[in-house]
Amino acid sequence: MRTALRILGLSCLLAFGSVSPSAFAAAPIAFSLTDQDGRTVTEKAFSDRYALVFFGYTHCPDICPTTLYELSVLADALPAHLKRQLSMVFVTGDPQRDTPEVLKAYMSPFGDKIIGLSGPVQSVDALAWSLKAVVIRHGDGTGDYPVDHSTNYTLLHNGAIVTQIPNTLTTDEMVKRLGEMMKP
Repeated sequence: MRTALRILGLSCLLAFGSVSPSAFAAAPIAFSLTDQDGRTVTEKAFSDRYALVFFGYTHCPDICPTTLYELSVLADALPAHLKRQLSMVFVTGDPQRDTPEVLKAYMSPFGDKIIGLSGPVQSVDALAWSLKAVVIRHGDGTGDYPVDHSTNYTLLHNGAIVTQIPNTLTTDEMVKRLGEMMKP
């Protein structure tokens, strides 16, 4: 049932491109994961900030590396007042293979502006569920297998969902959308 609901949610996001902010509860999102440098990161790291969150995995052949590249370009294109307010976060949907060390190596070509997070499967799944994201692993941490995942960004503020943003926007469109959504 839970998988079916996630697939339905992904289908709706893909079909409609974004979701109204009113579709989300204002309840804060709580989590504790580990970043690519081995530090514990909780929702408190993003208090009084916005966070642009994307789920993916390091064995992803196309969407994830492209999205991380686009995020690195976006980080450079943001005006200074938005840069100061925004953290960009890549959460692995495959934490059994994507340890902090693996994330660090994978993310290094994209610069240091994106935080990579991993952790216990249950913690990653709980965060994905809280953020209305889809993560479906077709393996157990060994061998080569795909992971289906949402491709939209989730914009958080003070640990609560603001909106979902499609990853199909250009850099200029993302800058404009973030400028509209992020209040100083």
